Amino acid sequence: MSTCPHCNGKGTNFCHVNRGNKPHTWEHLTCFTCGGSGEITQEQADWIEEGKKIKEYRLSKDYSLREFCAVIGYSAVTLSRFESGKQPLEDAEIRRLIGLSV
Repeated sequence: MSTCPHCNGKGTNFCHVNRGNKPHTWEHLTCFTCGGSGEITQEQADWIEEGKKIKEYRLSKDYSLREFCAVIGYSAVTLSRFESGKQPLEDAEIRRLIGLSV
């Protein structure tokens, strides 16, 4: 297990909360990455590292998020999840394009 990089091991993040018609607030919310434990698995750590490589590749080619989505055929939400390490990129063809192991 590793310390969660999104909450720095605290298990919570201080977040802006939009409540629609009610006043917006800032609150400590449970970290979505570690679920509040403050730790992540090695698999999650690998996803985060790969996500950084995906974003580095995209930026090195001067693609915006939406432009790169058009190239690889994924939505902006899904690409954002790949880049933030919240979801693994399992498409072998795109992994080869980016230079990740297949």
